[in-house]
Amino acid sequence: MKFKREILVEPQWQVLRKIGPVITPHNFYLGGGTAIALQLGHRRSVDFDWFIADDFDPLSFAQRLREQVPSFRYTHHAKSQRPGVIVG
Repeated sequence: MKFKREILVEPQWQVLRKIGPVITPHNFYLGGGTAIALQLGHRRSVDFDWFIADDFDPLSFAQRLREQVPSFRYTHHAKSQRPGVIVG
């Protein structure tokens, strides 16, 4: 399947390129509206919803992500979640 690249702006593609090597080995997958929009091209999207089937330590993972993607910023803490923002 070919992605509908036009639903994301270039800075979003840059974020995907930055975090892809970090999250791929941990079996994260993209879900939510962005995943559907990449397939259907029916709307633009502004966020990425990443999911993982396995148990993981969100704080430890967020620290590793921050080490490899310095522009990552935590937005808040919740059990089994690690919402954050990657700037540019």
